[in-house]
Amino acid sequence: MKPHDGVILDAVFSDDGTYVATLTNHDTVMVSRSDDGVEVMHLEPALEGSTGVIFSPTGDHLLVHGAGEIGVWRVASPDQPILRGPGRISGPHIVLLVGSQVQIGRLDHPEHLKPLPGRIEPPNLGFKADVPSTGKHVVVVHDNGTAWVWRADGTGKPRMLQVAKRLIPSTARAEALNIRDALFSPDGSQVLLVLDPGAIAVWPLAADQPTVMLSQEGPIDMASFSPDGSHILAISRDGRIQVFASDGSFRARKLRPPTTIRQQAGFLVNGDVVTDAADNTVRVWDLDEEFNTLRTRRRK
Repeated sequence: MKPHDGVILDAVFSDDGTYVATLTNHDTVMVSRSDDGVEVMHLEPALEGSTGVIFSPTGDHLLVHGAGEIGVWRVASPDQPILRGPGRISGPHIVLLVGSQVQIGRLDHPEHLKPLPGRIEPPNLGFKADVPSTGKHVVVVHDNGTAWVWRADGTGKPRMLQVAKRLIPSTARAEALNIRDALFSPDGSQVLLVLDPGAIAVWPLAADQPTVMLSQEGPIDMASFSPDGSHILAISRDGRIQVFASDGSFRARKLRPPTTIRQQAGFLVNGDVVTDAADNTVRVWDLDEEFNTLRTRRRK
């Protein structure tokens, strides 16, 4: 392969192993044949602030994502992108915001996007999106602090998820209750909302209102479901961790001893919590009633 100018941030094979795509810190994307290293595609720059590259399942298209924008190029004719704009990649799905209209498609057919009914105002703001593994719905969080759910097949009207202030204790209420992020449970039946200031809400799609749980560690930066959907891991903006029961049966339990993460935290397949802490120690936590350390390993 040709030498790269800069640090390589991402490198991926196409599914059949024919091509290798690389992304550098200068937003340069190169696609080369894996057998002889011959370059077949060169984008400089691809997208400003690019963070990753993904091939479509057939290897015919390359998707570049970063800084809230996505671009799609045909590998065989990369002169102009066939798709570019504010968007998110969620599993095998593409979600694009065109003006004030949400469109959804799949990585295997990125040139075919389906417009969803309704519009989000004001247009042309940033957004986040998630599509469950079932592929039946899509949730979009707009930078204006609202969240919307659509059926992915485009039928029916969009549903606005609006958390009533009466569901939040008066001591924690604020003048503005903004939704910062949203994601589906593993089975696609519930939506987890991250709220400002300092709360999460679990909203079953079949219910009229959510269960709201308050943070004991200040504003929450990110949250995720356990693999079985029974628990929620929440990380505060200063890196402190809390665990909630998604049904609200217990709320805001902290890991013992208190742990501040440095890089990442998440659930293992068996439901245990793994943390990469500021003291350079990887810890795995058993989700028993005490949340005690199960085993630890010093990072090298």
